[in-house]
Amino acid sequence: MGDNNEGTDEIANETLGNGFESSPVTDILSSGKDRIKRILMLTESNLEFATFLKQKFIERFEYDETKEKAFDKLYDELQSQKNLNNFIDRSMKPLLLDLLLFHDSLASLIRSIESSSNDGDDLLNHVKSLLDEFLEILYRQEVVTIEDEDDINPKNHRTIRVIPTKNLNEDFQIVDVLRKGFIWRNNVLRPQDVTIKRFEKTHTPQSNNT
Repeated sequence: MGDNNEGTDEIANETLGNGFESSPVTDILSSGKDRIKRILMLTESNLEFATFLKQKFIERFEYDETKEKAFDKLYDELQSQKNLNNFIDRSMKPLLLDLLLFHDSLASLIRSIESSSNDGDDLLNHVKSLLDEFLEILYRQEVVTIEDEDDINPKNHRTIRVIPTKNLNEDFQIVDVLRKGFIWRNNVLRPQDVTIKRFEKTHTPQSNNT
Protein backbone atom coordinates (compact mmCIF):
# COMPACT_ATOMS: atom_id res chain seq x y z
CA MET A 1 0.00 0.00 0.00
CA GLY A 2 2.81 2.36 0.85
CA ASP A 3 4.48 1.85 -2.53
CA ASN A 4 1.20 2.48 -4.37
CA ASN A 5 0.69 5.81 -2.50
CA GLU A 6 4.19 7.01 -3.35
CA GLY A 7 3.62 6.15 -6.96
CA THR A 8 0.31 8.01 -6.96
CA ASP A 9 1.91 11.14 -5.50
CA GLU A 10 4.65 11.10 -8.12
CA ILE A 11 2.07 10.76 -10.89
CA ALA A 12 0.07 13.66 -9.41
CA ASN A 13 3.13 15.86 -9.20
CA GLU A 14 4.14 15.07 -12.76
CA THR A 15 0.59 15.74 -13.92
CA LEU A 16 0.47 19.16 -12.15
CA GLY A 17 3.89 19.94 -13.48
CA ASN A 18 2.84 19.12 -17.05
CA GLY A 19 0.34 21.98 -17.21
CA PHE A 20 -2.79 20.65 -15.57
CA GLU A 21 -4.67 23.13 -13.44
CA SER A 22 -3.99 22.95 -9.72
CA SER A 23 -6.66 21.91 -7.30
CA PRO A 24 -8.19 24.27 -4.63
CA VAL A 25 -6.29 22.38 -1.96
CA THR A 26 -3.00 23.04 -3.71
CA ASP A 27 -3.83 26.74 -4.04
CA ILE A 28 -4.59 26.98 -0.34
CA LEU A 29 -1.35 25.27 0.59
CA SER A 30 0.65 27.49 -1.76
CA SER A 31 -1.05 30.64 -0.44
CA GLY A 32 -0.38 29.55 3.13
CA LYS A 33 3.31 29.04 2.43
CA ASP A 34 3.57 32.51 0.90
CA ARG A 35 1.83 34.02 3.88
CA ILE A 36 4.15 32.24 6.30
CA LYS A 37 7.15 33.48 4.31
CA ARG A 38 5.90 37.06 4.48
CA ILE A 39 5.29 36.72 8.22
CA LEU A 40 8.79 35.35 8.72
CA MET A 41 10.27 38.18 6.64
CA LEU A 42 8.34 40.81 8.61
CA THR A 43 9.34 39.19 11.87
CA GLU A 44 12.99 39.16 10.84
CA SER A 45 12.74 42.80 9.74
CA ASN A 46 11.12 43.78 13.04
CA LEU A 47 13.82 41.98 14.96
CA GLU A 48 16.50 43.86 13.02
CA PHE A 49 14.73 47.18 13.68
CA ALA A 50 14.36 46.34 17.36
CA THR A 51 18.07 45.51 17.53
CA PHE A 52 18.84 48.82 15.81
CA LEU A 53 16.70 50.76 18.30
CA LYS A 54 18.29 48.93 21.21
CA GLN A 55 21.76 49.87 19.97
CA LYS A 56 20.73 53.51 19.53
CA PHE A 57 19.29 53.63 23.06
CA ILE A 58 22.53 52.20 24.44
CA GLU A 59 24.62 54.73 22.51
CA ARG A 60 22.36 57.58 23.63
CA PHE A 61 22.53 56.49 27.25
CA GLU A 62 26.33 56.25 27.12
CA TYR A 63 26.50 59.70 25.46
CA ASP A 64 24.22 61.26 28.09
CA GLU A 65 26.22 59.64 30.88
CA THR A 66 29.50 60.94 29.41
CA LYS A 67 27.98 64.41 28.91
CA GLU A 68 26.70 64.46 32.49
CA LYS A 69 30.14 63.54 33.82
CA ALA A 70 31.70 66.31 31.72
CA PHE A 71 29.20 68.85 33.08
CA ASP A 72 29.85 67.68 36.64
CA LYS A 73 33.60 68.05 36.13
CA LEU A 74 33.16 71.53 34.65
CA TYR A 75 30.89 72.56 37.53
CA ASP A 76 33.42 71.33 40.10
CA GLU A 77 36.20 73.27 38.37
CA LEU A 78 34.10 76.44 38.24
CA GLN A 79 33.13 76.03 41.89
CA SER A 80 36.79 75.59 42.86
CA GLN A 81 37.70 78.70 40.87
CA LYS A 82 34.87 80.63 42.53
CA ASN A 83 36.06 79.57 45.98
CA LEU A 84 39.60 80.61 45.07
CA ASN A 85 38.39 84.01 43.85
CA ASN A 86 36.39 84.52 47.04
CA PHE A 87 39.45 83.68 49.11
CA ILE A 88 41.58 86.13 47.12
CA ASP A 89 38.93 88.84 47.49
CA ARG A 90 38.73 88.34 51.25
CA SER A 91 42.50 88.49 51.48
CA MET A 92 42.88 91.58 49.33
CA LYS A 93 40.17 93.73 50.89
CA PRO A 94 42.05 94.47 54.16
CA LEU A 95 45.15 95.29 52.13
CA LEU A 96 43.23 97.69 49.91
CA LEU A 97 41.67 99.39 52.91
CA ASP A 98 45.15 99.94 54.38
CA LEU A 99 46.30 101.43 51.10
CA LEU A 100 43.37 103.83 51.22
CA LEU A 101 44.60 105.07 54.59
CA PHE A 102 47.91 105.87 52.94
CA HIS A 103 45.98 107.76 50.29
CA ASP A 104 44.26 109.76 53.04
CA SER A 105 47.64 110.68 54.53
CA LEU A 106 48.90 111.96 51.20
CA ALA A 107 45.72 113.94 50.62
CA SER A 108 45.96 115.42 54.11
CA LEU A 109 49.59 116.41 53.51
CA ILE A 110 48.59 118.17 50.30
CA ARG A 111 45.89 120.15 52.08
CA SER A 112 48.40 121.16 54.79
CA ILE A 113 50.93 122.37 52.25
CA GLU A 114 48.27 124.27 50.32
CA SER A 115 47.10 126.05 53.46
CA SER A 116 50.64 126.86 54.61
CA SER A 117 51.99 130.36 54.06
CA ASN A 118 55.45 129.01 53.31
CA ASP A 119 56.63 128.70 49.74
CA GLY A 120 56.29 124.97 49.18
CA ASP A 121 55.28 124.69 45.53
CA ASP A 122 57.97 122.14 44.73
CA LEU A 123 57.04 119.97 47.67
CA LEU A 124 53.34 120.31 46.85
CA ASN A 125 53.87 119.25 43.25
CA HIS A 126 55.98 116.31 44.38
CA VAL A 127 53.33 115.06 46.80
CA LYS A 128 50.58 115.50 44.21
CA SER A 129 52.65 113.45 41.81
CA LEU A 130 52.98 110.71 44.42
CA LEU A 131 49.22 110.75 44.94
CA ASP A 132 48.57 110.44 41.21
CA GLU A 133 50.94 107.47 41.01
CA PHE A 134 49.23 105.88 43.98
CA LEU A 135 45.81 106.27 42.34
CA GLU A 136 47.23 104.61 39.25
CA ILE A 137 48.32 101.63 41.37
CA LEU A 138 44.81 101.38 42.79
CA TYR A 139 43.33 101.62 39.31
CA ARG A 140 45.38 98.65 38.16
CA GLN A 141 43.79 96.69 41.03
CA GLU A 142 40.31 97.74 39.75
CA VAL A 143 39.91 100.35 42.50
CA VAL A 144 38.50 103.71 41.35
CA THR A 145 37.32 106.82 43.19
CA ILE A 146 33.64 107.60 43.59
CA GLU A 147 32.71 110.52 41.39
CA ASP A 148 31.53 113.70 43.13
CA GLU A 149 27.79 114.26 43.05
CA ASP A 150 25.57 117.23 43.88
CA ASP A 151 23.10 115.30 46.05
CA ILE A 152 23.64 112.47 48.48
CA ASN A 153 23.43 108.91 47.28
CA PRO A 154 22.96 106.42 50.14
CA LYS A 155 24.75 103.76 48.13
CA ASN A 156 27.96 105.78 47.72
CA HIS A 157 27.94 108.34 50.53
CA ARG A 158 28.11 108.40 54.29
CA THR A 159 26.91 111.54 56.06
CA ILE A 160 29.37 112.83 58.66
CA ARG A 161 28.11 116.37 59.22
CA VAL A 162 24.80 118.11 58.63
CA ILE A 163 24.27 121.83 58.01
CA PRO A 164 20.73 123.17 58.38
CA THR A 165 19.20 125.23 55.57
CA LYS A 166 16.02 127.21 55.12
CA ASN A 167 15.97 126.52 51.39
CA LEU A 168 13.99 123.41 50.51
CA ASN A 169 15.85 123.08 47.20
CA GLU A 170 19.12 122.56 49.10
CA ASP A 171 17.80 119.60 51.10
CA PHE A 172 20.24 116.62 50.92
CA GLN A 173 22.71 118.72 48.92
CA ILE A 174 26.38 117.79 49.36
CA VAL A 175 28.39 120.72 50.69
CA ASP A 176 31.82 119.17 51.16
CA VAL A 177 33.63 115.86 50.63
CA LEU A 178 35.48 115.04 53.83
CA ARG A 179 37.06 111.81 52.61
CA LYS A 180 37.18 110.19 49.20
CA GLY A 181 35.20 107.04 48.54
CA PHE A 182 36.30 104.11 46.39
CA ILE A 183 34.70 101.38 44.30
CA TRP A 184 36.28 97.97 43.76
CA ARG A 185 34.93 95.68 41.05
CA ASN A 186 31.66 97.61 40.85
CA ASN A 187 31.12 97.34 44.62
CA VAL A 188 31.63 100.11 47.15
CA LEU A 189 34.90 99.45 48.94
CA ARG A 190 34.60 102.56 51.08
CA PRO A 191 31.81 105.15 50.95
CA GLN A 192 32.53 108.82 50.45
CA ASP A 193 32.30 110.83 53.70
CA VAL A 194 30.37 114.04 53.09
CA THR A 195 28.78 117.07 54.69
CA ILE A 196 25.21 117.72 53.55
CA LYS A 197 22.48 120.29 54.02
CA ARG A 198 19.12 119.43 55.55
CA PHE A 199 16.02 121.55 55.28
CA GLU A 200 14.55 122.87 58.52
CA LYS A 201 11.06 124.27 58.64
CA THR A 202 10.61 127.68 60.15
CA HIS A 203 8.21 127.50 63.05
CA THR A 204 5.94 130.52 63.25
CA PRO A 205 4.93 131.25 66.83
CA GLN A 206 1.20 131.10 67.33
CA SER A 207 -0.47 134.01 69.10
CA ASN A 208 -2.90 133.30 71.93
CA ASN A 209 -6.20 135.08 71.43
CA THR A 210 -7.92 135.86 74.67
